[in-house]
Amino acid sequence: MGGIVRLNFIKEPRGRIYRGLLDFALGKCETALLVLGPFLTARGQTVLAQLEPFLKQKAESSEWPGTQLLGGTAWVLRYHFTSECAEILKRAVSGLYRWLQPDFPEDLCLLRTDGRPWLVSIAHERDGYLDLTSEEKTHLFEAFPRLKALVRAGFQPPPLRAASHWRQRRHSRRASYRDGSGWSRRR
Repeated sequence: MGGIVRLNFIKEPRGRIYRGLLDFALGKCETALLVLGPFLTARGQTVLAQLEPFLKQKAESSEWPGTQLLGGTAWVLRYHFTSECAEILKRAVSGLYRWLQPDFPEDLCLLRTDGRPWLVSIAHERDGYLDLTSEEKTHLFEAFPRLKALVRAGFQPPPLRAASHWRQRRHSRRASYRDGSGWSRRR
């Protein structure tokens, strides 16, 4: 397959580009991943109900692409990424960083058939990236020339860091993940 090129988002993919990324990933990715914490509004529950026919795994985990919790766990939901699933994901939100609790599950990721990430988001930090082959990058930029302004190629993620104080405060006002721990992001 060749080497992987990391493209970090410097601006949120929204609207046509967000929807186009999901369409482009069809056939390349087999799994859509979302993370569920302790509280979800009725709006988010509706989206989960729509995605239910595509659910292939629900497991407690302390890590998923782009995230490692400092302690505790969250529910990681893995869905069969089909065109119908993609349509639900496109209708639910207008941008990649809109996958944010309490309105929606968090951190949409798309995984290749071999389980490696293709698209990773860390919504509450407004962070995300694509891991593409050179050929995928070329085709993606041809299909969406405006995407070039939203990414920085070759930029490597910072080392693992503790959660922002905002995130810890946000969860302490409601329920907390299993043991009340904070988040750590980006491996």
